[in-house]
Amino acid sequence: MTKRQAVTNRIDQPPDQPSPPPCEACSGDGGTVVDTSSDGVTRESWKSCGSCHGTGTR
Repeated sequence: MTKRQAVTNRIDQPPDQPSPPPCEACSGDGGTVVDTSSDGVTRESWKSCGSCHGTGTR
């Protein structure tokens, strides 16, 4: 479980309920880090999953 999933589950669901199944497109991560680094400058940004809209769940 990623840190993002742990925070999402804690906020969105009571602890006694099972977590919803993970998104198949992003494997439950909610998106990916996009690296656009060049010329020695590091640039990373978050791109939310289009299938689950960044929730990481179906």
